[in-house]
Amino acid sequence: MSDVEAKPKLPVAAIVGLVFILIFNVLWRWHTIGPIPLLGFLEGSIIRSGETEPLDCDEALYAYMGHRINDGAAMYRDLTENKPPLGYWLFALADKLGGYTELTFRVMPIVYVSASIIFVWWIGLMLRGGFAACLASLLFSIASCDPYVFGNGSNMEHFLNCFSLGSLAFAVKYAITPHRKFALIAGIFLGLAALIKPFALTHGLVFASVLAVPSRPNRLVDLGALAAGFLLPCVISLLVLVAQGSVRDAYADIVLYAAALASDVPPDLKAPPRLIRLVTGNADPAGILPWPFGKTDYLVWWGAGLWPLWLCSVPATIRLFWRGSTTPRRLVGAFTLSCWLQVFAPGQFWQHYYMLVVPGASLTVALWFVDAITGLKARNKLSVIVAIALIAALSWTLRIQVRDYMQKTPDEITSQFKGGRQWVELRKLSREIARRKDIWQSPKFFLWGWQSNLYFYANLDGVSRQLFVNDLLKNHANDYHPVAAPRIAEMIRDVSANPPALIFCGYPPFPELHAFLKEHYLPSRLGPTSPNGLGLWVEIEKYGAFESHP
Repeated sequence: MSDVEAKPKLPVAAIVGLVFILIFNVLWRWHTIGPIPLLGFLEGSIIRSGETEPLDCDEALYAYMGHRINDGAAMYRDLTENKPPLGYWLFALADKLGGYTELTFRVMPIVYVSASIIFVWWIGLMLRGGFAACLASLLFSIASCDPYVFGNGSNMEHFLNCFSLGSLAFAVKYAITPHRKFALIAGIFLGLAALIKPFALTHGLVFASVLAVPSRPNRLVDLGALAAGFLLPCVISLLVLVAQGSVRDAYADIVLYAAALASDVPPDLKAPPRLIRLVTGNADPAGILPWPFGKTDYLVWWGAGLWPLWLCSVPATIRLFWRGSTTPRRLVGAFTLSCWLQVFAPGQFWQHYYMLVVPGASLTVALWFVDAITGLKARNKLSVIVAIALIAALSWTLRIQVRDYMQKTPDEITSQFKGGRQWVELRKLSREIARRKDIWQSPKFFLWGWQSNLYFYANLDGVSRQLFVNDLLKNHANDYHPVAAPRIAEMIRDVSANPPALIFCGYPPFPELHAFLKEHYLPSRLGPTSPNGLGLWVEIEKYGAFESHP
């Protein structure tokens, strides 16, 4: 193969295929939103509907923050979190357009996944033609909805995939047709990705390696175009933070606090080594791994829904670096490895992190399959074996997705595969709180825990800019940590200066908070309580009216 491939045409069949895949994607993802339009005749056989899947703790938190931003709150100054701002602003945009409803934030990812499908399709088209484009985008559509990697939800990995794929698409275009404008646009998308999560910068090293090839004329200028494109959205975001007076708080959150989270929150004592957890995912606190690596029911293996695709993607990625491969193909292989690095580097191995590798897996497997089909025409025996193996693997992947996604109700999906039974129960509790909160004129809320669903479903505003408790705060609530201690002190100042109507403790409260609760609040009978302070607390003056609310 030549290093610079011929410019592909836009075959009508491929365009029609893309349109049908985009429609399929909406119908497929709608399963966890409600009954699927036009497919009611499949209800009870292939499809099992139910109430919309509840937002998980991350989704609910981001939705709440977006709603507060639209009410005038500024990121970091009024709402503290340790990620860059763009993801929160996109949730605010969804809230602005669709309203503060469950439906809005269930529909929101369809927009970004659809854009990702178009980028995957375009990359496949440039590398191997229309069939590869449609196969890669169809694989991505199904795999990016896999519940085992939380793909059917509204996590920020969808934003990150969208912008990362945009940067990859234009980097591939530059590798084929080295015009500077493609480097500039690739840089802009890379900057947008980094404004979701900073580790997207690993893709920048991959793209720069292509632009820095000595044989390319004006390579330094093209590298400058990539860098300029990257800086453009970053500078605009910085100017917004400056205008809001949030720069110092943003630095404290994104740089200092995020660094402390990464360095000062060790893995569980019985956790296996990091390289093992890359494959197995997290263990339970006892150190037992999920099936098929162990017998714990605490977690589910992230690969349980797509394991045939993941298995095929390993040799499919390696072969993109074989002798005779082209620069655009090696670029896709390096991008896929970069995504794996983004999963490995943080060391947390939550299931939704693996969503980042889904685009690369879909592209590499689709390219391998089309290469095998081409080999069949030349009567290559190895191509026959590869084609049969890939057909079997992809068919088995589809079977798993139909069984564990379409044939499960939304509540079953979140409970069985995401450890989300608590989200179902928190939605019920929140709705009951929302029904009773009319005894206050404008009730405020404080959360010492991760149960941010309560903000969203009970439609409560927090009294502190620290919206939930991560492991850094939990681990150092009873001792001094230079980053955690000021935040815990700030929480106490906030609840003391403006006592909230309700407080929920998902973790045992630290001594100052427990003393405050004992003096001003009583534990509600709505949820489970314990002597160490867990559960819902109601201010004493309204306790009787809240508990006896008809």
